[in-house]
Amino acid sequence: MKYTETEKMELLNLHNQYRRSVSPTAADMRHMIWDVDLADIAQKWSENCHWDHGYPSAGTPYARERMGQNIMAQSLTPPSTVTFPVTAWFEEYKLWNYTRNKCQPGTEHHCLHYTQLAWSASYRMGCGMHRCTVGSPWKNQPLFATWYYVVCNYWPAGNKAWLKPFKAGPPCSKCSENPENTGDCQQGLCVTKDECQKYPSHCSAPDPCLGKILTCENWGTPDYDTCTCRCHPNFYGAMCEKAKCHNALTCENDGDFDPSTCTCACSNYFTGSRCEKYNCQAMGNRGRDSYRCARMPRRACTKGWHIRGEKEEIRLKYCPKKCGLCL
Repeated sequence: MKYTETEKMELLNLHNQYRRSVSPTAADMRHMIWDVDLADIAQKWSENCHWDHGYPSAGTPYARERMGQNIMAQSLTPPSTVTFPVTAWFEEYKLWNYTRNKCQPGTEHHCLHYTQLAWSASYRMGCGMHRCTVGSPWKNQPLFATWYYVVCNYWPAGNKAWLKPFKAGPPCSKCSENPENTGDCQQGLCVTKDECQKYPSHCSAPDPCLGKILTCENWGTPDYDTCTCRCHPNFYGAMCEKAKCHNALTCENDGDFDPSTCTCACSNYFTGSRCEKYNCQAMGNRGRDSYRCARMPRRACTKGWHIRGEKEEIRLKYCPKKCGLCL
């Protein structure tokens, strides 16, 4: 099982999209290009089905080079081997502090996926993927014996000690400081001379935004194909500067805030503006305990307890009265 040509381009575009979206904005972030050799090395390593970092680069232009690498194991069915891994790596920005250039304590092995993805000097990448039936990182769990191994390699390698992954500043404002760059800006990212040599059309392609740098607010991400910002559901406007709900509610009991209505969407067992009240009519036998509750031990009232194979908690589905939720 390998990536298709379409999936390879999706991976590349997603990397560049997230590199444009770092916070603070990067002054020297390079535009990434797909590298066949890095992809072949990644594919070979994924087919090894060994859950660890590895670089089988013998016989390639990278045999004597250090490369960066992000890996991901997943057991989703069907697998999401394009969007999920890259998004998960980028979401680790929440664990990293730019000013201190450190991950939050205890998250070092996770936060470094983000810093490699956002390493401004890296501009070549290639990924591989394989469906594995051995070597599962979830040992002794038969349900996860079959897993999907995603490997992405990067060059030049990132995560060098003491260095920040990128320089903060207006996008492209420091492109010309690196002599290996052309000094040009492609949709908020620096163009390398190597890219222009390998893909001349990239450097002569028209810029639909006419050099404009999109600075999206409130977690919005720039879309340079349309010169607009893709906004988080809670915001709108040209730069995602306007909030749909000025008084966003904090929903309780796993309720989801719906920005389209500015209300909490509650599960069946809860009600109220913040899902803070029990909906006894939906519990047990209309607020009374169901017949199955008689055989339940008292500890079954513990929050989070459920019968194997069921998602609903015992206290909500069967024992609302016994557990003191409903009178």
